[in-house]
Amino acid sequence: MLTYLFERMRTISYASNADTLLIRDKRANCEPLHRHNYNEMIYIYEGEAVHSINGVSYNLVPGSLALLTPNDAHSFISVGSFSTVNICFTDRVNLPIPSYETPVAILNEQCRIEMETLLYLAEQELHLNDSVSDSIVNHCIDWMLLLFQRNNTTLSKTNSNWNRLICKITEDYSTITLEEAADIMGVSVSHFCRKFKKDFSVTFHNYLNEIRIRQARNLLLYSDDSVSLIAEKVGYQNNPCRFYSNFKNVVGMTPNEYRRSFKKNLYGSKAPLRSFIPEPTDMDPDRFSAYNDEKRSKDKCNKNTGNNEDSI
Repeated sequence: MLTYLFERMRTISYASNADTLLIRDKRANCEPLHRHNYNEMIYIYEGEAVHSINGVSYNLVPGSLALLTPNDAHSFISVGSFSTVNICFTDRVNLPIPSYETPVAILNEQCRIEMETLLYLAEQELHLNDSVSDSIVNHCIDWMLLLFQRNNTTLSKTNSNWNRLICKITEDYSTITLEEAADIMGVSVSHFCRKFKKDFSVTFHNYLNEIRIRQARNLLLYSDDSVSLIAEKVGYQNNPCRFYSNFKNVVGMTPNEYRRSFKKNLYGSKAPLRSFIPEPTDMDPDRFSAYNDEKRSKDKCNKNTGNNEDSI
């Protein structure tokens, strides 16, 4: 199982300081099983997903807030478009992690407003990064933890068969077959294919390919394995050519190009990584009215500046 490292995640963060990262993410259909060496809060803006945490699966909807510690192993399958903001912070932030019944809370409407205001404020302070910014960001995270605690109640979990299947896929994605998946659900292959497509808006075959490519991307970033070995590890033992083809179709570049792109970003290049973390505009700016007003003001200034230059 991979462990995502704080310093490497910094290279794909939208804003950060020494011990806190903010990541805006319009996620892919899946994220394979992994851990972190940091704490993480994941706030769901839009879309639905099944989030498996330590072998138990939870249904996520807009307004969900998941709290994960370095001891937690988790993965997810999203249904259609799925946008999040992640706050990642190390133990050096020194904030008490509240006790909880489940690692996922569904925020009520008032708490959603507070949460989104706190995310906006934390983002601005991480960009400012002046002498008091760290303290303000820590207070924001502390408040977010309190919102999680206030709204933390026993959630409905996915049914046991879906739970078993999701755990099986995230653990054995390189070897699981369609027949095994249908057997876990206790239905015929044809019935399983129809139900999976209906519930997750993607065929089982395409989903499995997506999760294998996603894991290949992680291995390219977090290991020194050769591309051919990575292809074998993620389920393309007998067909490396198909791995190269599928990878390029999904990611938009070859495995070697993807790995080089990350290393350039890691060591100081300003070029963004394609297909990993989207531009901030991919998130819905209308959720932050202040952000939206600022953006309109900047756009207007840029337009006026451009017009003046044209007239000179």
